[in-house]
Amino acid sequence: MTRVRVQTFEDSADSAVTGDVFLRDTASSTGGAWTAVGAATSVYKTADESVTSSTTLQNDDHLTISVLAGRRYFFSGVLFMHVDGTSGSKLSIGGTATFTTMKIQASVWDSLGARDTFRITGTGDVVFHTSVGGADDHYYELQGAIEVNGAGTILVQWAQNSSNVNACTMQKASTIILTRMT
Repeated sequence: MTRVRVQTFEDSADSAVTGDVFLRDTASSTGGAWTAVGAATSVYKTADESVTSSTTLQNDDHLTISVLAGRRYFFSGVLFMHVDGTSGSKLSIGGTATFTTMKIQASVWDSLGARDTFRITGTGDVVFHTSVGGADDHYYELQGAIEVNGAGTILVQWAQNSSNVNACTMQKASTIILTRMT
């Protein structure tokens, strides 16, 4: 019979293991080796944030996560935006970390059901959706994988797609999740 022991390290001085989960097969003759499994880190946007009359990408005030060098992560996110029916929205991934690999599929839907799909392969790649006919609510879904070269942060950047005096708002409840892969 195989027995598995689960161990977490919540307050480790080693940031590489803090919050990680380790599994060990305790039925093996040697007591089994510990194996790290992916620990997820998530950020939930706690308040709406708006910009007007600007197409310049801005760093979101909440949607930022720290990453470690030499690690691979599964990236996922759901982003809720409200825009003027004619300005549209645009989105990018930024931060201070550097990446060996970044492949994030970004799909965006508006309140009338129109959909665009893009691939983000590096910081600074911009995806956008142009609203038509009063489609004010945009929903972005992001999924992909990243491999970190230099430690730092990964964050969401966003703006209006075309400048407009009406607000473009990244809404409360937008969320990003990173799960470390082994």
